Amino acid sequence: MKLPELATQERQSGNTYFCSVKQYPTGDMDVTSIKLTSEDTFGRGRGGVRKNVDKSTMDDATLASSRRRAAKNVRVRSLCLEADNLLTLTFRENVIDQAESWKIFRKFSRLMAWRFGDRWAYVAVQEFQERGAIHFHLAIRGYYYQGTVRRLWLRATGEYGGNIDFSGPKRMAGKNSWNPRRIGSYLAKYLTKTDIAGFNKRRYSSGGKIPEPVKVKFWISYGLSMASVLSQIILDNSRLQVKTLVTLKGFYQTIYLSTS
Repeated sequence: MKLPELATQERQSGNTYFCSVKQYPTGDMDVTSIKLTSEDTFGRGRGGVRKNVDKSTMDDATLASSRRRAAKNVRVRSLCLEADNLLTLTFRENVIDQAESWKIFRKFSRLMAWRFGDRWAYVAVQEFQERGAIHFHLAIRGYYYQGTVRRLWLRATGEYGGNIDFSGPKRMAGKNSWNPRRIGSYLAKYLTKTDIAGFNKRRYSSGGKIPEPVKVKFWISYGLSMASVLSQIILDNSRLQVKTLVTLKGFYQTIYLSTS
């Protein structure tokens, strides 16, 4: 990966930027810089005590932050998977218990892994229908015969019954084609539009052999426009355009750029 000439593997000065780059199999990139002064140290946390013991004690900002983290993880996993198809799993009888629905889903996933081996990989989220029933949306990669997938889903659901649907992009998103970014964004919206998960409950799941992004970390001393530096890193290493630029001025000033 091509980095700026001034990038170093170790911290060289007190006033500096800690930078990280992630590049996904699709070519997409996330780049971040965190501004530090000579009085700041930066490293792994020591594992604090969780303040919230029940969902009712979590304020709106905390809940929103939790949903955003889950949505970001779903988008990232979809990029790493290079997802190109969307699979929806529904129940014939209303299943409204999340724990029960995930239990059934795990059985289905084991059956798919038994039938398709290492080919089977997915990113899954839940959606609640207006009638309260749960169904699943999955980002997957490659072609699967519908008859086989339907048979395995019915075996997993048992007395509940159900159906499957491989959804085209026109029907689901009004677009002409699926791609990993579009599929990841489509799944992520279910995690941000409503809070479907209870406290400490699963919001999404992923499984199978999903590659990890290429990760690079480095340091740059003060004196440069970091937004320009991060943009140049993307330009040098990817043909994709920057779609997200966020500057946060909290405890640390952070600049984040992404092509997804």
